[in-house]
Amino acid sequence: MFGGLLPKVHDSVKVWKPKFYPNEKGYQDDLFHHLRTNLNNDSFFGSSNYSVRMESGRNLCDIAVERAVGIELKHNLDKKAKVDRLLGQVSRYMQDYSEGVVIVLTGETSIKTLEDLKYELRNINTGDSMGFSQKNIKIVVKKTPKPRATSVKPKSKDSEPKKPKNKTSKPATAKKTAEPKKTRKKSNDPFKIELPKFF
Repeated sequence: MFGGLLPKVHDSVKVWKPKFYPNEKGYQDDLFHHLRTNLNNDSFFGSSNYSVRMESGRNLCDIAVERAVGIELKHNLDKKAKVDRLLGQVSRYMQDYSEGVVIVLTGETSIKTLEDLKYELRNINTGDSMGFSQKNIKIVVKKTPKPRATSVKPKSKDSEPKKPKNKTSKPATAKKTAEPKKTRKKSNDPFKIELPKFF
């Protein structure tokens, strides 16, 4: 469709700058909020009021815009099995969205899996090069930031193991088991003297 919703959604996804998230759900939520804000902001031609919602269900994309465009987000598309699964999903989604589907790839996406995906989508993609067809599939690859390395804090003096002072280190040997000390009962008699035993 010329001038339809798919080009607007595609352009909006391309300008999305995601933060790092540990899982796919975080990216879905971030993209959802971006699209809802970006597609419905005031522009030179007036404001828009597109319905952007999270989808749920077996045969539905992650996000839908006006039931015209489905958005399927995949995080770390790095194996052929994941590509095959995505192809099956997109094939089903094409029946549910009037203009087509935008596939958004985040995280680690290998060049090989991306090329496999593009090649296999040619069999599903019904759009022509001018965008005049009724349905299309677009792919957007987003470079996502790497997780921040946690800084190693210097240990405080209290947390370091204490080293014995003025002692030379000896090789580790088996510790001798200490025998229990024999204790004598002290007498309360002030005139009784106890002599040490030597044996």
